[in-house]
Amino acid sequence: MKEFSIENQGANSYLVYEVDAEEKLDAISLGMLTGNRIRGLAATSFMQLDDRKFIRFNITAKITADQFFSRPVTKKSFLGVFSGIADALISAEDYMLDPRSLILDLNEIFTDVSTGESELICLPIEDRKSDRDPKQFLKETMFGAQFDPSEDGSYVTKILNYLNGNTAFSPMDFKGLLEDIKKEEKLQEKAERRQESALSGGTEASLFPESAGSGIGNGSGSGSISASYSSYHPASAAPLSASPAPSAEPEESAEESVDIPEDIPKEERISLFYLLQHYNGDRAKQYMAQQKQLKARKAALKQASQPASGKQKQKQKQKSFGFSVPGLGGGEQNKAAAPQKANGGAPKADFGFQVPGRAPAPAAESRNPAPQKETAPPPKAGAPIGQNSTLNFGETTVLGGGAGIGETTVLSHTERPDAPKSPFLIRLKNNERIPINKPVFRLGKEKSFVDYLISDNGAISRSHANIVGRNGSYYVVDNNSTNHTFLNGKMLESNVETALEDGSRIRLGNEDFEFKLL
Repeated sequence: MKEFSIENQGANSYLVYEVDAEEKLDAISLGMLTGNRIRGLAATSFMQLDDRKFIRFNITAKITADQFFSRPVTKKSFLGVFSGIADALISAEDYMLDPRSLILDLNEIFTDVSTGESELICLPIEDRKSDRDPKQFLKETMFGAQFDPSEDGSYVTKILNYLNGNTAFSPMDFKGLLEDIKKEEKLQEKAERRQESALSGGTEASLFPESAGSGIGNGSGSGSISASYSSYHPASAAPLSASPAPSAEPEESAEESVDIPEDIPKEERISLFYLLQHYNGDRAKQYMAQQKQLKARKAALKQASQPASGKQKQKQKQKSFGFSVPGLGGGEQNKAAAPQKANGGAPKADFGFQVPGRAPAPAAESRNPAPQKETAPPPKAGAPIGQNSTLNFGETTVLGGGAGIGETTVLSHTERPDAPKSPFLIRLKNNERIPINKPVFRLGKEKSFVDYLISDNGAISRSHANIVGRNGSYYVVDNNSTNHTFLNGKMLESNVETALEDGSRIRLGNEDFEFKLL
């Protein structure tokens, strides 16, 4: 199979396909692609130089979906990728393009790292048609993806239910499913904001009088959201600031009971990874039910913990310890802790031993005798602890503190000749030292995606470049950035690994770095 090449021209990056002399162009599809800006497809242009023909696709400031899925993705990003694929399939029908001309390969799908919005490549070559099933491609993508474990994964189950259904795959229906999931997410966020506002004081009715006619408060909207919201507030007229009993256990969600299959190991029950690997309808139902139960418990525990936090802090301040510190006065806490005589006389001694270096305290009738100061004699050279030596309760004694003749000096990790060198970047703008601590270290201005954020420079792309480490060697890779990446003054070709050496100068747009190995 013929490979694409990358071409940088000005501020743009292009994926380029050179048409062989024996290949036949689909003239109608090519005209549609070059004459229109089609949703879900990369912008396409055609160029001919003498007998050579080129089809170019604009991929500026985007990375491949394969790179995008190399780390856990959020719900928003994942839905963005799948929405882009659905848009491309729908556009192919609208613009009379052969769907088999779409390249369903994660290495040829290009994604915006901020939103997850993706564009596909449509190659109008008669001999390059693909019979790959879109439904199967989407399922394989889901099985290979890593999902954000902090989010509710019920949307993954809904998509899998559709893809595993017996009905024929329809891009329009699939797009509708994705839009419904996005709407549910917005409604859920709105409901959670209302809950948080209600927890701060007042009642649901006084804070949100309009909720009586909305789909959130009266159960006329989304079923899962309405049920969760109404069960969380048992009575809208009751003050929400009332504190529940500390010992009260959160109520179990009234979800339909689903038997857990015996073949699922205990440690993998309700695991999203296990569900994806051993998917069936019963397990999907079990996963969704238990996720809702966990969510209801989390909300109840949050409500229960907030009113009690102030009391807990007050109790911690009032808490006293039942011992006195050697060498210090009794204080208020020590007075409370000291045992008293039955006749109300002087307190008994707190300890049954004498602190080395301090004279024994004489018997006193006062409850708070003034501590006596006495300087211990200096310790003798070589005297063991406990013989004319003063104990130090705060400092650390260094063993073998002197530089003795014949002793061995322990080399630090970096001083050993066989120790691996640690790579880092120096940002020359402010001399910041940036340790490179991952095999693929990402630089850019998209906070949710990169490993080092450059937020104060508008010339930097969202995922501008990567530093790649492999077998002790390091490389820099430009990610189709708008203002490009330069190594020692030379502009790099996008998506090509270029070796780094100690002292190499890297420029991202107009931001300079120095690569160091120590």
